[in-house]
Parts: sequence; C-alpha cells; structure tokens
Amino acid sequence: SAQKGTVPVQPQPLSSRQEAVYTSSLQGAADSFVLQYALGNLSQQKAGRFRTKIKYVLEGVGFSKTQLLETLNLEVENPQMFELIVSPESQKGTIEFLNLRPTESEPKRNEIAIEVRSNTGRRYQVTQNVYSDLVNKAGEPIRAKYFTLRTESIDTLGSLRFPGAQQVQKGYTVLFVSDKKGSSDKFKVIYELAPSRDLKSGDYSTRITYSLSEL
Repeated sequence: SAQKGTVPVQPQPLSSRQEAVYTSSLQGAADSFVLQYALGNLSQQKAGRFRTKIKYVLEGVGFSKTQLLETLNLEVENPQMFELIVSPESQKGTIEFLNLRPTESEPKRNEIAIEVRSNTGRRYQVTQNVYSDLVNKAGEPIRAKYFTLRTESIDTLGSLRFPGAQQVQKGYTVLFVSDKKGSSDKFKVIYELAPSRDLKSGDYSTRITYSLSEL
C-alpha cells in the first residue's frame, strides 16, 4: 500500500539474504506501507515449532551507515499430523460379498483405498486385523484358500507387503511400511473371492479394521 515508493508486487520466498522490501521515491519522500507474511501448504513439512529473526534496516544516500530499525522474532508452529483415511467410508469395518452363487465363474473383488497423512518424520506401518473367517448369516465359513488379498500402488513411496495375492489370515497382518522419511502415502488393498462349487448361495462378510502405528 505504499503511495510514493515501490514495493514487491508478487509474493517473495523468505530467505536469509538481505532483500529490499521498499524503495523510496527519488526525492526520499515520507511514506508508509504494510508487510504481509503468509504460510503456504505445510502438509509435506515436518511437524514442530520453527523460529527465526527478521531485521529491518534503513540504508541509502545521505546515511553514514546502515541503521537497524527493528528486529522481529518470527515463530511458526506446524501441528503434528498422523492420520489414517480409509475409503469408501462405508467399508471401514466390514468386507462384504453379496449374492454369491456356486455357479459363478468370475471372482468377486472388493477394493479399499488407504491414505496416510503424516508429518512426524518417523517411519510407520499400516496393519489390518481380520476378526473372523468370511461367513454367511448362518455363520458358515468359506474355505480360507478362496479368500485372498494383495496390495497395489497408488504412486506409493513406501513398501507394499503383498504385491502378489496371498491368503487372508485372521488376526493382525502388516500391509504396508512407509519410507524412511515417514512420508504421507497411499495404496490399495484388493480382496478377492475365487469361485467355488461347494459354496452355499448368500451374502458373506467379515470384520476388518486398520490401524496406524509408528516404528
């Protein structure tokens, strides 16, 4: 908002170099202006409190030396973020295969997308907990060998533990381990049920939950 001098028109990255934030008119007329500091997207930056000092100095023709006007203590707090997002939301706790029939020839598929948002800078892992066999409403299970899972990349940075199909195991299984930086990441878990002649028609489901933990 300078009226007589000039100021930077576009936002400038803050640096440790000395930079001009205002240049007066040739006559050195009195003026006033406002400096605005803004933060960009910090989601990819490590969590924590960051501090620096900014010095404002006056210099120009007619000054015997540079004059220190003020020193500003600048502090930025980037809150810690460590969260697990499972989609679709409706399947966060249950995997279902509906209207199954023994005459079907194609496998049934159920896909879950998992996203981790983290700025702790520490490695982490994603684990699934399968509470039971895949069963129908009568509690009758499907033979375990027909129920498999695999993990698939979505521009994934970390390590996928099941790039090939593996039989789904009850209990806790590690699906994914982050890169060394603990970067935010995404991947898919694909559950597949192979066709079987000894299958009883109906709806089958099991409860599966996912957890996020640091290493």
